[in-house]
Amino acid sequence: YSLVPGENHQYKFTFKFFRDCAGSPAPQNQTMCCENQCGAVAQMITLSLEVPIGAVLPNGHIQGAAVASGCAGATNTCNGGNLPGYQEYWYSATYTIPSQCNSWHFWVFNCCRNGSIGNIDNPAGTSFFVETTYDNTNNQNFNTSPDFLQSLLPYVCVNVPVTYNNGAYDLNGDSLTYEIIEPRSQMSCGVFAPVNILSPAYNIANNPFPTNNTFYIDPSTGMTTFTPSVTGVYVITVKVNEYRSGNLIGHILREVQFVVGNCTLTQPTFTLDTSNISGGYYNNNQIK
Repeated sequence: YSLVPGENHQYKFTFKFFRDCAGSPAPQNQTMCCENQCGAVAQMITLSLEVPIGAVLPNGHIQGAAVASGCAGATNTCNGGNLPGYQEYWYSATYTIPSQCNSWHFWVFNCCRNGSIGNIDNPAGTSFFVETTYDNTNNQNFNTSPDFLQSLLPYVCVNVPVTYNNGAYDLNGDSLTYEIIEPRSQMSCGVFAPVNILSPAYNIANNPFPTNNTFYIDPSTGMTTFTPSVTGVYVITVKVNEYRSGNLIGHILREVQFVVGNCTLTQPTFTLDTSNISGGYYNNNQIK
């Protein structure tokens, strides 16, 4: 969400959705739920397509167009190939936050996750779920939630080390921390309706999908490293906590699917030129 310029307490909410090209059509609208623990009645807010299909999104991508599948020329299910393919859609709406509360809660759910995910229980029968929270008791008219720097879906190679940027930036300069939580599922807009935590037989700390316990997310930067050990499509949920002056004012959730495939890679070779180093020196495999 972001504060609408020139408006008091009015925020724009944007939901970024990636559709599996082998799955159901993208909906025309999405439902966002809104409630708090300060007496507000739960509401349902309709998010509509931010721009028409085929128009340019704020990030420069095309509404409804296929997301690049990693390698140039690679075909996926969006263009007749077998590699999992996805299209990008943005939905948005403006909403006036009517009062101050330390527990505003906004979430979007949709049935259902694509059935190719390999690390959560019965993925085809579970809705996906993302949320954002906001404490506006001291910030009623001044905040923008964190936004992720990397929006493309990651295609990676089995048994090859991966570094993926799950980092975000905050327009207000708030401090951010990162963690991995289990993917969640919910299909209601009731006041604080229960959230079903999906419980795969994986370790959320360092093996949320098959990585031989190599998975790590830097809590300060969101940088993620791992070496996938089994091909497939796997999902993680990234939670970003937002702090201002040492106080937690909200968080956002993001669900990411990693496509792990078999790759034929030519490992690069390097020639180190130390003679042209200026203002530094080479020592023990480092330029200092």
